[in-house]
Amino acid sequence: MAGIGLPGTDLGQLRKQAKEWLRRGRDGDTEALDLLRRLHPRGEELAADPSRLRLADAQLALARAYDFPSWPRLREHLRLVELWRRNPHQLPEQTDPADELLRLGCLSYGADA
Repeated sequence: MAGIGLPGTDLGQLRKQAKEWLRRGRDGDTEALDLLRRLHPRGEELAADPSRLRLADAQLALARAYDFPSWPRLREHLRLVELWRRNPHQLPEQTDPADELLRLGCLSYGADA
């Protein structure tokens, strides 16, 4: 859980991360409980009795770790970002030379031929 950076655009990955936070918190992991105390409004209470932790608690703490006030706000952000996400390596070859130059000039993470 250390090194929380900016959220990716994959809600599924963030759901897995929240479940991992939940598991670690319930197991009494000190790092997880310290983050819970710091990020959740009832963090002290939940850290005192980790068996009371629920997925919603882990999701709220995770959202706040990414500087969002709530899990629904984080989900909404990801939904909006998805609309503008672009994968240059998945774009087909362009017929217009200027468009093709731009396609080839974009940073890509795919296997370029």
